[in-house]
Amino acid sequence: MKKSTEIYLLSISFSSIVVTMLICIKFCLDVKDIFTFIGGVLAVNFFLYKVFTGWLFINLNVNAHPLREKANKGFDHLTIKIVLSKGTTDSVWLHDIEVRIRTIVQLNSRTIYKNEYWLKPTNFQKLQIKGSNYWYKFGSKHYVISSGEEATFTVYTKVKSGDVISAEIVVLGTRPFYGTFQETKVSQWRSSLIILPK
Repeated sequence: MKKSTEIYLLSISFSSIVVTMLICIKFCLDVKDIFTFIGGVLAVNFFLYKVFTGWLFINLNVNAHPLREKANKGFDHLTIKIVLSKGTTDSVWLHDIEVRIRTIVQLNSRTIYKNEYWLKPTNFQKLQIKGSNYWYKFGSKHYVISSGEEATFTVYTKVKSGDVISAEIVVLGTRPFYGTFQETKVSQWRSSLIILPK
């Protein structure tokens, strides 16, 4: 967020508190009422600050980059690099990534999808360290991407050389809430691309 926006929000907050205090001193006789009104104004200002600074949104960007090369007669190698870019606020805990691959066929002016299957990124799960062996077995199911960071994942498959391929990516994740994972509040991001034959 720009520094000017922060200064603007702080100015509005300070002004609203001062105006609230003046109104309460003039019209309210009870000290308890004054603190109640000031508390309400502080809560509204805090909520508005969170909205304008992006704390109520996970702000994750999903970018996909395909690479298609000839494999052997009749087939191509296909890799899709998935780049997840985190915004400047908070962090995201990744729950799952899946890519749906389909062949696109035009039949009588209609688009038909064939040969549907799903791929997981290579080695998506986090590794559990045991002794000095970092490759021993799989452990935690969550990757954490902090503010301003990027994470890259890759899927691989073979496709028929002449086929037009549809790749649809779905990313599931949430934001940590004081160090806890919110199972019921999983967000979803999607990206899609059409991959033409070489």
